[in-house]
Amino acid sequence: MSITDFTLYRDELDDIFFSGRSYLQRETKHHKDFWLFCERYYRYQKNKSPSIPSDGAEGYSKLDLPLKYDKRYRCNFSILFHQNYDHLPRGLNQEKLKEFKQLVHLYEDFNQKQKFAKIRKIKNDQSNLPISQYRSKIITAVQQNQVVIIAGDTGCGKSTQVPQYLLNSGFSHIACTQPRRIACMSLAKRVGYEMLNQYGSRIAYQIRFEESKTRATKVLFLTEGLLLRQLVSDPTLSLYNVIVVDEVHERHVQGDFLLGILKDLLPIRRDLKLILMSATININLFANYFEGAPVIKIPGRLYPIQLEYVSQLTIRESREFGGTADRFDTSPYLKIMQIIDEKYPDNERGDMLIFLSGLSDITALFEDARNYALKTKKWIVLSLHSSLSVEQQEKVFDIVPEGVRKCIISTNIAETSVTIDGVRFIIDSGKVKEMSYDSGAKMHRLQEFWISKASAEQRKGRAGRTGPGVCFRLYSDSEYEAFEQYSTPEIRRISLDSLILQMLLLEIKNPTDFPFIEPPSKAALDHSVISLQDQGVIEKENMKLTVIGKMLANLPVEVVIGKTLIMGTLFKIIPSVVTMAAALAVQSPFYKTVDQGSEIANAREEILSTEGDPFTLLNAYNAWLQVKAEREIPSKKWCRQRGIEEQRFYEMSKLRLQFLDLLQDHHLISEKEVNDKNDPFRKQSIDKKRERKKQLRDLKRKYARDKLGKRKMLRMDGEHAQNVSDDEVKETDFRDAEFRLLYGDHRSRDRKEKKQDDYDEEDPRTVLLHKVVLVSGLYPNIALADECNSWRKENEQIFHAKTKSFVTPHPGSIFAMQPQLLHPQIISNKDESQLANPRSALSSGHQIIAYVSLLETTKPYFVNGIRLPALQTLLLFAKNIKTDRTCTRMIFDNWLEIGLYPDCRRCGKMLILLVQVRNMWNQLLQFHVDKDVLDGKKAKSLDEFQDKLKKKIYRICDDSIRYTIKKYADASNMKRTEQLDSTHVTDKETIESSDTKDLTQVQISDYLEYDSLETTEDRCKSNTLEYLDSRTWSCSLCNTEMKANFVERLKHSSECTILQHSKGLSSSTKSATEQIARRLYKCPVCFEEFNFSAIEILRHKKSHTEQAAEGSSSVISNEGGEDNTLVKSDG
Repeated sequence: MSITDFTLYRDELDDIFFSGRSYLQRETKHHKDFWLFCERYYRYQKNKSPSIPSDGAEGYSKLDLPLKYDKRYRCNFSILFHQNYDHLPRGLNQEKLKEFKQLVHLYEDFNQKQKFAKIRKIKNDQSNLPISQYRSKIITAVQQNQVVIIAGDTGCGKSTQVPQYLLNSGFSHIACTQPRRIACMSLAKRVGYEMLNQYGSRIAYQIRFEESKTRATKVLFLTEGLLLRQLVSDPTLSLYNVIVVDEVHERHVQGDFLLGILKDLLPIRRDLKLILMSATININLFANYFEGAPVIKIPGRLYPIQLEYVSQLTIRESREFGGTADRFDTSPYLKIMQIIDEKYPDNERGDMLIFLSGLSDITALFEDARNYALKTKKWIVLSLHSSLSVEQQEKVFDIVPEGVRKCIISTNIAETSVTIDGVRFIIDSGKVKEMSYDSGAKMHRLQEFWISKASAEQRKGRAGRTGPGVCFRLYSDSEYEAFEQYSTPEIRRISLDSLILQMLLLEIKNPTDFPFIEPPSKAALDHSVISLQDQGVIEKENMKLTVIGKMLANLPVEVVIGKTLIMGTLFKIIPSVVTMAAALAVQSPFYKTVDQGSEIANAREEILSTEGDPFTLLNAYNAWLQVKAEREIPSKKWCRQRGIEEQRFYEMSKLRLQFLDLLQDHHLISEKEVNDKNDPFRKQSIDKKRERKKQLRDLKRKYARDKLGKRKMLRMDGEHAQNVSDDEVKETDFRDAEFRLLYGDHRSRDRKEKKQDDYDEEDPRTVLLHKVVLVSGLYPNIALADECNSWRKENEQIFHAKTKSFVTPHPGSIFAMQPQLLHPQIISNKDESQLANPRSALSSGHQIIAYVSLLETTKPYFVNGIRLPALQTLLLFAKNIKTDRTCTRMIFDNWLEIGLYPDCRRCGKMLILLVQVRNMWNQLLQFHVDKDVLDGKKAKSLDEFQDKLKKKIYRICDDSIRYTIKKYADASNMKRTEQLDSTHVTDKETIESSDTKDLTQVQISDYLEYDSLETTEDRCKSNTLEYLDSRTWSCSLCNTEMKANFVERLKHSSECTILQHSKGLSSSTKSATEQIARRLYKCPVCFEEFNFSAIEILRHKKSHTEQAAEGSSSVISNEGGEDNTLVKSDG
């Protein structure tokens, strides 16, 4: 019988056997592998020249056994085929079909043998792990105790085996927490592989933006933060029977908080089991914390590790290899690479893992190591850090060609979270960068420290996992002995604002009484509480979240970004503000490559915004969406041309939808606004979401099958070391398919449309409104340019914040690239000295910077800044404003002083408008967050009210009033604040005759103190100051006409509420005293009691001051002028 090449009939056989519900689905990896098997089997049989046995045997013996052996007898299974054909194609007959079916059986038998071989290898590897000898001891301890501590040395197998032991022993619904996302994914993948469930969902993971769990999930790997989030909706964690907290030694703030929560939860959930695991755990600390919990110590499986200390003298000598003193010294690392090349043969496998402190050092070494690798052709250099995409991180697990080694340059992410097989050499710099927080400067510091002894041992242990290794320590043994035993807990060095917010959300009212394993200082807790109170997140009277605070606590972002989100919904500019908030909440998508040239800078110019970094991020994201919509070039290529990490955009997209869900859950946006057809991320119906979720799960499963069994080979292409796997394009296609599946296809959008509908960078009104919304969340994070910046170089520009002086723009900021954007436009200068000091120059173009945060690395930087008009920003958002009588001198938050040089009348008008705007803003915010008030009152249309508020904001910002600005340092000329009435906090104001030198301030509102500063007479054209007599004046908020002087108008503008007007009070007949609520008032001068409004209290106090001033010449003039005149001009 001749051998048939069935690949010639592939399409016909697919139609016959593999259509419909066949066990081999077309266009799957299984299907492709089968035809590859057919091709190889044909070549093998052709070379051997035997024929494939026929389907039947020639006869049977007396025992009913076949007389002739048939290969299919080896298959202990049968496959049912659904044959679909009316007539056989040409070249095929029934005999050939039987031969083809036998070939399918042989293929499946081949697969089964591979699976059994894999199972044998898995079981053999598991039995060789040190932890396997402790399996029964671990299970017994968990069954008999509620808390168990496992101290397993590096390489013992605790992270992968303990969940399997628990599941196989009858425990279910097991949660395994990890401090990092990459660890959750890699462990779920490995445990699923060992339990033969790599395609299923019994073993799953859940991280930010991504999950694989289903109802069938039994073991879930998730981050500590996500488990804490689940406590909000499930305070007893009823979904889980066992919680495994891994890597507890890292002492992240989320991990310490989780341990405290679980300690309080254990007495309530007696059925809950808690297992703590780590390699370098402080056993006594954790055992005492959980009141004598049993400790199981497991030795590690480490091969011998040769330890070599490289002294600083040797490091200095190695600089002749190419290192320099003015940058990160890469010469010791290159020297060690050279030693390895000379000492160890190429055929001896063994990769190298280098631990550095931060991204800047990694970038510097990556460049030099790659140049060395290109010369020797013996290395492929990879980097590993948290800002890389998942695909880039996974390249460290790929293999290299024969005779080539991997050089992996990593942060401490590879210390515990990632296990890389094949690592033989370790270079330990002994350094780590840790984030700390300076509460006084309100600044984060990323500082470099020596690691602890525990971390040094963890790093060394990475070299002895699969064979004998060598660890080079770039420090001396005496320096090692001086290391701390364990690292400082994160909770004692970072800002606790987010932690306090999370505790209050979980109704933990007193943070100082919380059972931390090692509590933070009381001063740090108190500072965070005060900070949150100042931001309106916590009520000052008690430790309760405000309405806004509850919303912010549910948002997985910093408070300043969360407030920006809420304000965006207030002014109905939702799509763009949500995008900017998401962009600020993830790592910057812009990266600097080692070979970055002018091409990337030129390509970025089209998306750069001169208004500030958040607008650049918005432009970049919108441009990326447009590229995906047009599909003319791959979005990954577009990003690479501009030095953009596309993974950040995918994260922003997922976070954006999460924000929209949370805002709708809190009724801040309506379903109509979310389903706006103009928004590419419009929400879908529940059924549609469920359908797409299933499609996404199937897509991931298919992607996982396609990747299985493909050993990705790293290679060097051309002159540049491009560590690109063969499947990179397919991985990109998967992410793109996932994006379109979740968020819809953008092809229907207008190709010419490049902006979201609520944002047009060419419209000054739109840009201004977005700035107002952003700074409403960012304030008081503002900085003022140094007065000598005009003399400095572009890269030496300096700014001053209230809490930290001498900060500079972050190197990636638009203001670092174009510092001239922040130079004031001087309108007029008669004095040439003003040109040398632009801040003291008279101008309406002074600017300040609002920023998201301060970060100190090599120097203090402000991060993600936007430029704003100085005067208008301070008027709208300052927490405290002090003015003189003429309103031409103002001090904001006791650190910035502005001097205005128009007539006093114009300043007075602006101040009244300001008070009205801030009053309207507060009312609108109350309407927005408290739906009961909005629904229960017959107020004016909310849209009309918003439009009215926006117009008033535009009026303030459009005012071209000229002024000077400087830092305020002298408090001696501020007037004494006198509290006249201790019964009512709001009754601090008084007004005296203007010829009295010691005028006391008038407290207009909680933020405005009028007449609390000495007046500089030459600032006003008129030196005669006038408080208007009670003239007829119409309030633009309630349209009420009244007789009121300037102070009374300010007071009314700050108290006028549209809600009271909407009850039906007539705007033309009711007086101001009837509009404003009355209260009992006892005069401290005449000791009589009255039922007065606030304005009537002012008038009564004024009557006493006039009596006291009787006989002296009054400065107040009642002559002429229009109704809104504040001061009569000399002219």
